[in-house]
Amino acid sequence: MGAAKSTKDEYIDKAKQQIEELKGDLESLQAKAAEATGDLKLKFEEHLPELQAKLKEGEAKLEEAIASADHLWDEIKDEAEEKWSGLQEGFKDSLTKVKSFFS
Repeated sequence: MGAAKSTKDEYIDKAKQQIEELKGDLESLQAKAAEATGDLKLKFEEHLPELQAKLKEGEAKLEEAIASADHLWDEIKDEAEEKWSGLQEGFKDSLTKVKSFFS
């Protein structure tokens, strides 16, 4: 296995793990929201689609990485990592905002 393949596999494994963590965070928040009432519940429901969309976007980016040819990985890895980082930060920012509703 070449270095590009190894790096790609490592990226994919890391992204899969991070997506699972983000899903867990979202599920935990959904459980809290299920018990919420009134304005709190409405605020959460208002932001839920944004969080779900960002998570789906992350899953799509992961699928793109998986589908990319190994010999092209070195050419696209920086862009993929940059997009993933921005997506992850956006999700976490949104998640933090929604969590603040429960504080």
